[in-house]
Order: sequence, then C-alpha cells, then structure tokens
Amino acid sequence: MFTAGGLALGGGVLLVGQVQRPWQVVVAYLVLAVGWSCLSLYPISTVVLAWFLERNGPPLAMALTGASAGGMVVIPLLTTLTERLGLQGALALSGAVTTAVVSLLAAAAIRAPGTGRTGDVAMPAGSGTAWSLLRRRSFWVLLAALVTAFAVQVGLLVHQLSLLADHLDDVSASRIITVTTAAALGGRLTFMALSVRRSPAMLGVLYLLGQIAGLLVLGWSSARVGLTVGCALFGWGVGVLITIPPLLVRAAFVDVAFTAAYPIVNVGLQLANASGAPITAAVHDAFGGYGPTTFVLAGLDAVAVALLLAATRPSARSTSGTFS
Repeated sequence: MFTAGGLALGGGVLLVGQVQRPWQVVVAYLVLAVGWSCLSLYPISTVVLAWFLERNGPPLAMALTGASAGGMVVIPLLTTLTERLGLQGALALSGAVTTAVVSLLAAAAIRAPGTGRTGDVAMPAGSGTAWSLLRRRSFWVLLAALVTAFAVQVGLLVHQLSLLADHLDDVSASRIITVTTAAALGGRLTFMALSVRRSPAMLGVLYLLGQIAGLLVLGWSSARVGLTVGCALFGWGVGVLITIPPLLVRAAFVDVAFTAAYPIVNVGLQLANASGAPITAAVHDAFGGYGPTTFVLAGLDAVAVALLLAATRPSARSTSGTFS
C-alpha cells in the first residue's frame, strides 16, 4: 500500500506540472487522492499501532510529523526549485524523488510485527465486529466529537490566508502561517512527552481548549500581534488533533480489531476534511466577515469538547475499553 501510495503521489505531482487543460487538473488530483489515501492517517496509524501496543502516543505522533515538516521544509524548497527549474521541472523532480524515497523506505522498513525481530507481537485482533460498534452510543458520540473538531480545524486552515489578508500584507500573512506550522510541530512534540503519563482523551480536551482560545483571539483582534498569538494557539493543537483519533479508538474499543473499527472513523474524518472549508465559507458569507466566523467555529469546538467528555466518561466507555 505504501509503495502504491508513493507511486501515485509522485505521479500526481508530476502530472500537475504537465497540465494544459482544465480536465487534466481533475485527473492529476484524482491520482494525488489515491496517494493521499495510501499514505495518510489510517495506514500510518495501522502500521505504528501494530508495533507499539503500549506507550504508543510518542511513536504515532512522531510518525505523523510529515505534514508539519512539509509546511516548513518542502514548501520553501519547492518554491526555490520552481524559481530555478520552472514549475514543470520542479514538480517532475519532486515527483521522482517522492516516488523513489517512499518506495525504498516502504520496502526496507515496513513489515508485519514478528518478522525481522524477535519478541515483537502483533496487534490484538479483538472479537467484536465493526457492526457491533455501530450499535454503541459511545462510538457515535466519540465520532461526532472528532468529526466536529476536524471540520473546524480544516475550515480555519483553508481560510487562514484569506482571514489574515483582511488585515495584513501577503508577506506578514505568510510569516504567521509559518508560525502556525511551527506551533503545530511544537504541540505535537509536547504531546509526545505528555502522552506517556496522560490519557489521549484528556490531552485532546486540553488542546481543543487551546484552539478555542486561539479562535476567540482571532475574532477579537486585527493587529499583527493578536493574529500571530491566535494562530499560534490554534496551531498548537493541529498536529495533536490528527494524532489522537486512532489512539482514542484503540483505547476505547479494545474488543474490536483496530483495522475493523478505525476505517469507520476514518470515513467520518475524511467527510470532515471535505466539508470543513465550504461550511466555513457559508458561515463567512452569512455573517459577512471572518470575525463572526471564528466565534462560530469556537462554538463548534466547544461542542466537540463536550462530546469528547461525554464519550470518555466512565459510564460511556466500552466495558472492555479504557482511555487510560
């Protein structure tokens, strides 16, 4: 799967540089979508959690730092390559390197637990089914919390440049976006340290509260300092929100195989990824600005916090699951 993802991602990047007509954009992005599916949260978490049955927060958080690293390293590098090689040359080179690196690493590093080292154990399969999850109220509450939080996060990030452009020039806005990306990496590293002693559910609530604070600051402030603080507070939880869903599902429903339980959650998260930006746009158009929009997003995040607390209280947990 990872090798196929590397081929699709690299091929899609190359195709984007060869686009001559609008319909070709659709084809290129469909190829990219295949690469995304093979290399995103679900396959990464499945591999990592199969190897690390305990204290799995730090390795999963480390494995998911690609987006943060990409924002800080790949985007400036691609900009430099475009200046020197042109867009087609830069994307062709990037696509070739992506395919080679991902394919080689997949062949060299990714294997099932128990192969290549002694003492490794596989992820417990569980006796429950995905269908049994659909009959559990706690599962739907947890899913609603994650989907709501994801939609808010995607909505803000997609509209972030437009929000900042209402008050700042392009250079200042791009610098604040870099601060947001750096904060996301810092939040993820902090999560790696805290997750050894604290439950992912509690950390998820804390980081979501930080995002609510960031949204409120963005709604109230139009100055550069306030916008920077607001984006940094919001960015602090970006990487963590991506990391906790597999940890919560794994901890809460240990009687169901992770590979059966998480795909359902993943569908909900992908729907949130797709709907977050248009929902934010609709709220912006309805209220006539990003100030009121950030307050609405903060309210939705508050709903997500309440749902997460409800899903993780003792009476709502699976009889065989724990969030500790």
